[in-house]
Amino acid sequence: MIRLSIKLFGCAVYLLASTAFSQSSPQFSAQQILPATVIQTTSYRINDSVSVSDHQFQFNIETQYGVLAVTGIPLLEKRLSELRAIEEAVRLSGEKVAVQGAWNTLKQTPRGAGHLLSDPLGSLKQIPRGFERMASNFVDPVSRRAGSEARRQLCANLGVDSETRNPVLNQLLGQLVARKFVGETATKFALSAAVPGLGTLSSMEHTREVIAKRSPHELLVEMDSELNRLGVWKPVKDAFIQNQNWTLLEKITFMNSYRKLAGVEHAATVIYLANQDATEADVLKRLIQVQLLADLHSQSPVNSISDSGLPIAWLKNGEIVGVCSVDYLTNSQQVQQIAGGFRQKFPSQNLKLYSTGFVSPTAQQTLNANKIEFVRANFATQVSNNQPVQQGSIR
Repeated sequence: MIRLSIKLFGCAVYLLASTAFSQSSPQFSAQQILPATVIQTTSYRINDSVSVSDHQFQFNIETQYGVLAVTGIPLLEKRLSELRAIEEAVRLSGEKVAVQGAWNTLKQTPRGAGHLLSDPLGSLKQIPRGFERMASNFVDPVSRRAGSEARRQLCANLGVDSETRNPVLNQLLGQLVARKFVGETATKFALSAAVPGLGTLSSMEHTREVIAKRSPHELLVEMDSELNRLGVWKPVKDAFIQNQNWTLLEKITFMNSYRKLAGVEHAATVIYLANQDATEADVLKRLIQVQLLADLHSQSPVNSISDSGLPIAWLKNGEIVGVCSVDYLTNSQQVQQIAGGFRQKFPSQNLKLYSTGFVSPTAQQTLNANKIEFVRANFATQVSNNQPVQQGSIR
């Protein structure tokens, strides 16, 4: 009965946190969400109009390489760090012509350069076979691996993933390593710390240094052994270790949170879910979810975790908590119906949504009316003073 109840709750949480609603999308100004220093630099500008879709902010970044469409704060952090790294790489190499050449070639792709740069991982899977050889000049399969020690150290200095999927950055990294520019990048970029909300990338700084100093094979062997000790089912473990959609940096970051769930029943559910992630945005959202679970477990012990489209934590104190990575939870007639239905099914239990994002005032009213608490994680409370989103009863 408990398992069935968790499943029912999870289905509704999934609808609450991931359904695209038919109502008009909320509109924000980038100035309401981001610090002025992040919105525009010499190499890019974030368009002022920001919409919401599937509860994620939708940004458009204007660059010399085209307009990059970005979904969600976590992916925005990553794209901006890549742009900063490209700017530094161009400065070091003086290869402005080569970068423009890469851009001109990418424009010939069937889906367009803007799409390829916005979602390189997803785009590669959709490239026709006849185009694979041309694309490999810029998104080589080798970029799935961490590369040489020199490349890994260069990326640690630049503050980016050594397995970056960004085709322009990937080409410049190869040029810099070949021409031995590694020691000339002393600047450590920490742009993500300036983006309100998560700092997902800035938390990876130590891990990037670890990857720079140790071989990828050695690190993966250690990870395999640890997952064995934690009792993860071999097919799930092997699929995660071998997963090409996750970089080594992302896997180690995931493990930094996952190991804190040792002893939680069915904790490996989140690894099973991670193996299904197909885009960079999916991977980043999963990193946040496992961090939320670890944070939740440290505050109030989690008894078990189940899969209902999103991780559902059943706490030892009897509370049921849906864990979701959203920027801005919106309201709809469906949300109102689901929230009311939950309270009827669980009249005496504490029901919560745990997230890094915000809830719209109308959605907050719906949750309040049904005694479903929206809780914002403590590690996501860094926001700008001009943040427009009302937090309601978020604590």
